[in-house]
Amino acid sequence: MKRISIIQTADIHGRIHDYPYIAAYIKQLHLSGEPVLVVDCGDIFRGHILSEFSSGLAAAEIMNTIGYDYMVFGNDEHFRNVGEICAMKQRLDFPVLGAMTRQLDGSRVFDPWGITERGGFRIGVIGLEPKMMGTPPGVEADTVLTDPYEEAAEAEKLLRAEGCDFVMVVCHLGVDDTYHFPSPELARRVPGIDLIADGHSHHPLPDGMIVGSTLITQPADRMASFVHITVSADDNGSLEKSCRLIPIGQCKDELEPDPDVLAILQREQAKIDESTVTLGHTPYLLDGGRPQIRCRETNLGDIVCDAFAYAAGVQIAFCGGGNIRASIDPGDITTFDVSSVFANSSRISLGHCTGSWILKKMETGLESYPVQSPGFTHVSGLNILFDPNAEPGSRIVSAKLETGEPLEKDRLYQVAGTLAIGGPGHEISDVEGCVMQQELCSDVEAFSKYLQSGQARLYENPLGRIKALEK
Repeated sequence: MKRISIIQTADIHGRIHDYPYIAAYIKQLHLSGEPVLVVDCGDIFRGHILSEFSSGLAAAEIMNTIGYDYMVFGNDEHFRNVGEICAMKQRLDFPVLGAMTRQLDGSRVFDPWGITERGGFRIGVIGLEPKMMGTPPGVEADTVLTDPYEEAAEAEKLLRAEGCDFVMVVCHLGVDDTYHFPSPELARRVPGIDLIADGHSHHPLPDGMIVGSTLITQPADRMASFVHITVSADDNGSLEKSCRLIPIGQCKDELEPDPDVLAILQREQAKIDESTVTLGHTPYLLDGGRPQIRCRETNLGDIVCDAFAYAAGVQIAFCGGGNIRASIDPGDITTFDVSSVFANSSRISLGHCTGSWILKKMETGLESYPVQSPGFTHVSGLNILFDPNAEPGSRIVSAKLETGEPLEKDRLYQVAGTLAIGGPGHEISDVEGCVMQQELCSDVEAFSKYLQSGQARLYENPLGRIKALEK
């Protein structure tokens, strides 16, 4: 009888605080004699100051300490070029897989697959990166991404020829049809894959998803849970596969934190604490959590847009839901908190834009409603009423300035914020009707100055700037 446990993490987004408990869980398995394979499905190094402060080096050190076997890079790693990709790869003591990323000369950037013998299995592991609409996020024009389904089909055949009796994919594709190359379609097109460990869509699968004979797994995001997959085979080679989500809270209740990983985190936190400055105070939870920040107005979305308007000295300002990455708890607001909110910091701009352009931007932000989208657009200075049952692109019923005046399509308005139409990876390049005047500052700088200005307004609830039409 063959048997192995596979531990899967994904979409941690820099929230490495609870890694000592995952490390303790894995160590417990090792002590019991259980063969273990540990994989990560991407989006780990960026998204929270605890990882961002060291540019991902602390997360890499923790993964090395735990003894990860394989990972893929996600879209949120935001490496700018092949040089940065290779620099991070070199900091990891285990392979980063990726069958799809090629340099312009056709050469591979990552190993497409790897083979591991463990628990009596000869395991083939294929890596598939995210392929999204437009330019690969965070990657400059020195790479191209090939088709994940074609790459997986070729790799599966090669791994079987290498004698692998169990083939799995570690990927950052997403399990939902809203993604361009979802993993359930991969299972349908390449039925020889036994297991797909997926990330990207932040859609936890408590019992996994079965497509044909393929098991697809995905944990909750931001370390809320990880996946424990069990694979066994009888003497005839017949596979049995199952999975369960392990809530991190359960590990905290039952296990002592791993001291080696805890020491790394304490060291990094001490460095951050030395440079932390208090910028303000909130009696309320400022809601930047996902999915709500990407599908509806929140109080933090309102406040951030007010900050951008303040920084530019204008009435109207925008911020994409995908630009806000964390909530702020009641209490003092520190530079640590602001950096966490804008973990993937971007620049805000000042522009002269027509009312028609403004309407188009708001329509685009509402296209996916009520499904979460990084392009959902928060706003200051406007009141939008929309019909969620209308066709996407024609949902806005009325648009008024917060002063009560109607938004005039042909009039020019000064606006500020993230002015591209659409979310990261989904921007509309046609900016007719909006003339960029200048870049102002980073979102971190704008929000920080607003909090320190003495004029910041903090709301307990959203103000109702974006309302759905009630029947």
